[in-house]
Amino acid sequence: MARDGTRPLVSFEMWFGFDVYVLPGGDLATGVRELTSGSSAFEARSARRRTLVCSHPRPLGAWLCKAMLGWLLLMVCTRISQMAEAGGMKEVLKGISYGPAPLKAAGRLPNDDFMADSAKAQWSTSGRGDLAIMKKLGANAVRLYGNDPREDHKPFLDEAHSQGLQVIPGMSDYPYTQMPKNCITTEYNCYSQIKEQYKSNLENGFLDKAGSYHPALKTIIVINEPDLKIPGESQPKKFSRAIISAIDGMLDAEKEAGASGNFPNFTATFSFGVCTACPGSKSKPSLGQMLELRRAMEKPEDYGYTPKNDLAKLYRSRFTNSFNTNNPATDMKPLFLDDYEALFATTPVFIGEYHAPHVPVGQDLQKILSIAESSSLAGISFFEYQVRYDKGGSEMEFGMFGLGVQKIASMDFFGTSFPVWCLTEVADKKSSGVTVVDELAKAFGGPGIKANELCVIDPQKVPISEDGYEAVLSLKDVEKMATFVSRVVEHMGGSVTDKSQLQSFAKRYTGSTVVVETARFLAAAGNLSFASMASDLGQHPSWISWDAMAACVADRASDEGSVGQAISYACGKLHSFNCSELPDSCTQDVWLKADYVLSLFYLRQVTSGTPLQDCSFNGAAMFAPASTYRAIVDARTRNEPESKRRRTEVASASGISVSTANATDVVPVDEKAERAESNRFADGRSGDERFHSALYFNKLMDCVCTCGDDLTLQDIFENHPMGNDLATHVVLVNFMIDLPWLCQQCPSLLRTPRMSLLYGDGGDTCKQVERERARMGLSTSLHSPPLPLQWGTHHSKIVLLLYKNCLRVCIRTFNDIYADIHEKSNAMYIQDFPELQQQNGFDKDDFGDDFRNQIVKYFQACGGFEPVELHAYDFSTAAVAIVCSTPGYYASGKLHECGHLRLRKLLGQHARGWQHPAGTHGIVCQASSFGTLSKSWIDEFYATLSTTCDATHAAFLKKPLLTFVAPTVGQVRDSIEGWVSSASLFIKRATVSAWPTVWRRWGPKVGSRDSRSTHRAVAMPHLKTLCRYVTLNEGDDEDALLLWLYVGSHNMSKSAWGEIQKGGSQLCVRSYEMGVVYFPSRLATLERDMSRGGFFLQKVHNAAKHGAVFVPSAMHPRQAIIPQSLQLRALPMVFPIAIPPASSPAADDPTWSRDLPKEWYAGLDRFGTRFGERGPEFYGHRADSRCVITKDAATTALSEEGYQTVISSNSTAQVSTFIGREILNQNMEVTNQAGLAALAAHPPANFQKLEEELSQEPWVCGGSSGRNCPAKSSSAPLEIDTVL
Repeated sequence: MARDGTRPLVSFEMWFGFDVYVLPGGDLATGVRELTSGSSAFEARSARRRTLVCSHPRPLGAWLCKAMLGWLLLMVCTRISQMAEAGGMKEVLKGISYGPAPLKAAGRLPNDDFMADSAKAQWSTSGRGDLAIMKKLGANAVRLYGNDPREDHKPFLDEAHSQGLQVIPGMSDYPYTQMPKNCITTEYNCYSQIKEQYKSNLENGFLDKAGSYHPALKTIIVINEPDLKIPGESQPKKFSRAIISAIDGMLDAEKEAGASGNFPNFTATFSFGVCTACPGSKSKPSLGQMLELRRAMEKPEDYGYTPKNDLAKLYRSRFTNSFNTNNPATDMKPLFLDDYEALFATTPVFIGEYHAPHVPVGQDLQKILSIAESSSLAGISFFEYQVRYDKGGSEMEFGMFGLGVQKIASMDFFGTSFPVWCLTEVADKKSSGVTVVDELAKAFGGPGIKANELCVIDPQKVPISEDGYEAVLSLKDVEKMATFVSRVVEHMGGSVTDKSQLQSFAKRYTGSTVVVETARFLAAAGNLSFASMASDLGQHPSWISWDAMAACVADRASDEGSVGQAISYACGKLHSFNCSELPDSCTQDVWLKADYVLSLFYLRQVTSGTPLQDCSFNGAAMFAPASTYRAIVDARTRNEPESKRRRTEVASASGISVSTANATDVVPVDEKAERAESNRFADGRSGDERFHSALYFNKLMDCVCTCGDDLTLQDIFENHPMGNDLATHVVLVNFMIDLPWLCQQCPSLLRTPRMSLLYGDGGDTCKQVERERARMGLSTSLHSPPLPLQWGTHHSKIVLLLYKNCLRVCIRTFNDIYADIHEKSNAMYIQDFPELQQQNGFDKDDFGDDFRNQIVKYFQACGGFEPVELHAYDFSTAAVAIVCSTPGYYASGKLHECGHLRLRKLLGQHARGWQHPAGTHGIVCQASSFGTLSKSWIDEFYATLSTTCDATHAAFLKKPLLTFVAPTVGQVRDSIEGWVSSASLFIKRATVSAWPTVWRRWGPKVGSRDSRSTHRAVAMPHLKTLCRYVTLNEGDDEDALLLWLYVGSHNMSKSAWGEIQKGGSQLCVRSYEMGVVYFPSRLATLERDMSRGGFFLQKVHNAAKHGAVFVPSAMHPRQAIIPQSLQLRALPMVFPIAIPPASSPAADDPTWSRDLPKEWYAGLDRFGTRFGERGPEFYGHRADSRCVITKDAATTALSEEGYQTVISSNSTAQVSTFIGREILNQNMEVTNQAGLAALAAHPPANFQKLEEELSQEPWVCGGSSGRNCPAKSSSAPLEIDTVL
């Protein structure tokens, strides 16, 4: 239709790109001008290209026009014939809807963005190859649903484009209906929510660096089925307002991003329901919704919205209609298309979800595609690629692929490990003998795909079950069946000793006829199944060696949820055992807990002797030979206590020699070099012996070196100050809190009268402790702080311990979970503060007041604790300044109160101390997570980190060198946790490649003689630090000084630190974070308060007026020495990384990224596993004999259950072995073998009595016995016999 309302005589727009108009009077040029008057230049050019105008002056009549029309129709017929001969009328959209949830049953996913790199193992050709499969089926487009705009979607778009597929992404429902302050809360005005989301989409792959849209993007779905959810089809004005305001926001996002080139169309995909409240719907599905939206786009003010862009223009030039339906092709013309073509002559339409499951798929697809070739229908997207088992119900009727029995890979999908299953074809239920895949390929014109290309059966990976057996059987391959049988044997606690007999057995179970000597126990031919295989093997044929010490343990190929269910089932059956009373060493993760519980369950509850049935727990467990779970112990370490043995193993991996004479004696690899390191600054002036930085690190598990002031959880929660035996109120703030485990480590938490918990994740476990404390009459409050802005999180890590006469504050970098505290490098600030004494002459301290005010403001923002209680304490000795982040927009007078602008303000006030221009200045940014770092954000963050109160001095006019510190791939592999440590390292390849020159290795320099730093380097970093340094001399890469240091929870991201907006007038912060800044000028005025002890500091009287600097890596004031000529006080500051940082990563050992090509993740970690074999929930532990209950005294758990199992054997030798292990575990030694034998012959009734008696026996020494052991001779130590 022309702008003046003139209708075309004939419209050929949808097929040939022009309309025919008959206009009264004037010439053709005048007619064109009339049709395009008021149009933009773009619209006018478009109109001329698509309009053929027939003009006739009165009174000649219209005969000339009729003649021209006849000529035109002849040309059209000719063109139709030509196009038909060329093979088609137009390119029809042949899309596939894609939502490949990796779940085989009902469940929830952490995210639904399958365009993200986290799902690369499914869609990429380096993984399952889903996009390549679509191309083989003849598809030319892929339609998606979930969309996390924080994720980089460029790799997916690149892959789709390389396959010749258009990408039709949809905007997530999150900003519309789920996020705090979503569209519903803003009266269905979605402008700000969608603008923000789409802007991130544009930054993360939708646009290239030049601002052009990715060529794979053709259509963007603004919202899917808005007529069903915002708020519904009964209120069309509201859902129309939501759509037009969302599009308006997307247009402004494009402008701000500088988008250019070929713009994709927008669409809103409606349901196929009738909108009875929509005028003009004609009781036809979808039409009313589309008419309502068109009216809203043309007159948005009538819908309560004032747009910032010309929406009517966009509708004419960049809008496509779409709808979802499961109606068959025969319904499309009478129910929809006939009326649509009359109402929307120039607006294309496609079907976003098409699948009629109640009719034959092949016939129906061919009909709908035929309709698309000859109508205004642009095409369809078939619904859907994969069956959605997780949704269940009617959703199971759709999907052309099912998930097979074989796991072909693992993928870390947004922090949770999921299997990547092979695909199987789904049968067309309405056509016998054909699959949906084959029928779709025929209709789409693709070559198709063979079933054996989808699910290559690997007998090493299929489940040990009937399904697994059937899959291997389908291969008709004896060798592969033999491999499967070997796995079955291993799961039954045996190992094959005669390969020829194995081959014969496998041949029979492959379906071949064979004579076997031991045929008496084989199932009858023709009755072969997995059950019969298990039965035959259960009769223990002679070609298998059976391990009497096999045990039921958790199968590491399973998942955490299944293992947890197995534990719950077993605990429910173990009536004589309380599962809450496991040894502490076996509660560190779900896998060790399962080993203990399941092995005990099998020994006590199972009598049938069918481990495949009784030790399966739906695939969560296996009946494993001892070689699978028994620790490898050589002769040298066999008699060492368990804790010492583990220390020795880690020390060896770290290049540190451990004396076997005394577990506490540590000899560095080069003792002389170590002493030389400690005397590095021996020519200068010593620092103050009473100085302390108030910076501490976590004490790592297996710390084999002198760890100085490294702290444990007990140091924080159990070492009570000023004579207190219990805190009156504990405030615990963290992202992840494993509270049951934490209370086991720190029992006083269960007795504290009041406890306030603020968490981001872990609320369910907190509720368990809440119930237990409630039974004790104690107060517990749980609070999850509100998150008003999307992509934010509650990430702060704070402890407040309120006592009757003092306060303890601890600001940390670790979550309250086992792995963070024992196996990752973390740091903390901790300080005690006395009650405020109202005395005359009290000195006001602005620094301390600011410290208190920042904590108060933080809790006022997040809630969960009333900070008025903090005004009762004296913060005048606060050692650090606080930098916190709380979600919101900060402007005007509050601009510098939060995030990195708060840090900028502090640096402008306190960053001083170095006045020598000769050195090289540098800035170090170290974190466990690096987000998408745009150049504009790095520039503003760099400006913050470069700020100093001495900015006019020549030394600070230099631009400091910026470096990022992160582990390499090799460091991750060789770490304490092995490959699993990567679960907490969120770095993407795109981030690393965007800043290729700034990355440096984690830890000390190669060849460092600092044994402490070398050991900490094998614990992957979870701490987050920032600092500015300067070398003593230009080009000096050894001695450097720190001018300030930040430690806290902020990772390197906009969400954490904030992003400057609106030309510098506003700061947007999304997350809760807290950290502290150490300034030498402040710490130089403080010292330890020896009279109070604990973590108290006090003011230094008559403190020197000259400046101060930190000396990194100095562990003691005597090491913190600098030349006297600098007139600076040297303060020691222990730091885990080299300053200046270590070298850049080597070409063959790049910076860790989560999405490198899989060949980079080569090699075995220290647990002997490859990358991806253990999920992130495994937290670095493999099966451990110390948590497995068996009859083997040499390996069973040192616990009550292990002891009872051993003494029930009535074997003195077994009991002697068990007691000997317990003696060594208590760091005691046997001085008289006869005494041990006598006790073994008459053992105590229970494990507790055994422990008590051992400390009193005269034939033991060391440990808790209180008796010194005699000096050792040069001969070998006394051996304790073990029964292996």
